[in-house]
Amino acid sequence: MYLKKIKKHILRVLFGCLLALLYIGGFCESPYTTNANLKFIAGDTLQESTHNFNPVVSPDGDRIYYLSVPKDEWSGGYENQAGSIYSVNIDGSDATQILNGKFDNLAISPDGDRLAVQCFTPLDHYADPESLIIVVEISNSSTESLWISLKEQLKKIVWSNSGDYLYFLTDNDIRRINVDNSIEEIVNTVGWIWGFDLFNNDSIHVNTALWKPEIEPNDQRYVLGSTDYFSRDLLIEDFEGDTMFALPESLTPYIYNWVAHPYWFPDGRAIVFAAAPIGGGAPGNDAAEIWLLENLFEQIE
Repeated sequence: MYLKKIKKHILRVLFGCLLALLYIGGFCESPYTTNANLKFIAGDTLQESTHNFNPVVSPDGDRIYYLSVPKDEWSGGYENQAGSIYSVNIDGSDATQILNGKFDNLAISPDGDRLAVQCFTPLDHYADPESLIIVVEISNSSTESLWISLKEQLKKIVWSNSGDYLYFLTDNDIRRINVDNSIEEIVNTVGWIWGFDLFNNDSIHVNTALWKPEIEPNDQRYVLGSTDYFSRDLLIEDFEGDTMFALPESLTPYIYNWVAHPYWFPDGRAIVFAAAPIGGGAPGNDAAEIWLLENLFEQIE
């Protein structure tokens, strides 16, 4: 009888261990290790101590700039995110803070010398948009203020190819401001749209499906984006084929992801983007990291 009780106890312990392993295996995500083209760049995959987003790439392809906020200073909402400006080498080394503060809509100038961001005021873990765009000189972190007429959260900022203007998307139109004299003007009044980007000749691409779309920089045939601040998939639109499709899950770091903010490398073959493992089942509190994907087109052909 005593032996039977011991056996029952052992079986219960083993069964409990099995349930624990199943729980851990089911809810703890780990990045893919099978795709050699995926490279971790910045963030915290273990403790999720920082939320990282809005990466852009230098014109020489050697440096990535992004925004980062400590998780305990972040509201947890992807629609309300603002952080300090950082830079990092494309191998993930030498992460450096360029400017401390609350910023969104990071954009890099065509010559790679300047950054532009919208400023936000911290409000108890939330960020309140200011009617201010600042231009940051990367070499010395000096700033120049450009006041705009609207006090609302912009949807995107894009440098003109000459570097003379900053284009930005509001709730109702696309505007631009002259970097030298701060003159602001409306350039497109198409009404509410999801996103936009500029072609190499500064003509405007309006997109009603993709959030923060990014046009491939060389032959300008493709545009990348997501369907929300963060969404389940990254989408690529082919202008020539008039088609749109989601990138395969194997090209993102987690089996279940929130992904956003894809940005092309100058060669048009690699992209950088923000990704977060889905934890709670809905977007809003899963901190994101910055990832690099090489050889994009070889993996979707």
